[in-house]
Amino acid sequence: MASYTFVRTDSYVSPIYRVLVPPEDRLLFPEKEEPIPKSCEKKIGFIAKIGDSTVGILVVHLNNALKTASFHTLYVHPSHRNRKIASKLLSMAVEEMQKEEVIVSTLLYEKESPYTPYVQSMLKAGEWKGPRILMIRCYFDPYTFNAPWMHRHYRYPPGYEEFFWKDLTPEEKIKLKNAESDQLYPSELSPFYQEEKIEFMNSLGLRFDGNVVGWMITHRVDPDTIRYSSFFILREFQNRGIAIKLLADSLLIHEKSLTKYAELEVPYVIVSSQWIHLIEKRLIPYSKRVSHLLQAWI
Repeated sequence: MASYTFVRTDSYVSPIYRVLVPPEDRLLFPEKEEPIPKSCEKKIGFIAKIGDSTVGILVVHLNNALKTASFHTLYVHPSHRNRKIASKLLSMAVEEMQKEEVIVSTLLYEKESPYTPYVQSMLKAGEWKGPRILMIRCYFDPYTFNAPWMHRHYRYPPGYEEFFWKDLTPEEKIKLKNAESDQLYPSELSPFYQEEKIEFMNSLGLRFDGNVVGWMITHRVDPDTIRYSSFFILREFQNRGIAIKLLADSLLIHEKSLTKYAELEVPYVIVSSQWIHLIEKRLIPYSKRVSHLLQAWI
């Protein structure tokens, strides 16, 4: 039987990931991006090797400020699977996070993945808690996406103004950032997350009487894909039909572009039941694929 060595590395994690994980597997084993300040974050790789060859990797993002750790990209080369390499990497990472005085570690995995039964077996053996649904992701083709509500004639009531997010004023930006600091809307739905990647082509905002009350922010995640990342309407303006109008207008702009793919993320644990109902009724039935991101913790 082959002799494996298991090591921790605090450098060159991304290059190791890109060498080991082939492009066709990166959808199931993505290299997660974290929306936390770099000064608080540390990316750590736990590596399985045989000789000089890397055959397995577990990527962990450590937030030193909060003393939390996020586990992702638990990947073993197909020719080395069924040898408990993944289990060893997971247990090694848990032990190392204890040395870092981490309060809670979480692991994310996709419910629909063919590897989920194996992941859940490892988690059960390691006495992890959960899982719970953390996020719903809908994948669709904007060219064939033809939900009836997209083409209904609808006008905003008096006082509303839809605008391109690129036209947000500096004063409005300051006001919204202060509102986020005051927890007037969830930070997970911040319109300023990964601001450098915002796709201004179809990122839209909504004003009422001159005040920003909602947004549909999209990101360009690769040349062929736009992610609908942050969809939010202030509570007092919900249930008026304006949310569907904002989403439809963003999708219609996308439909006229040359971008082939789209995905929409819904942070399940922080949005209201009304938002979940809207997505389940208006979007999921017309999606090409739907995935549920599960979170376990220890």
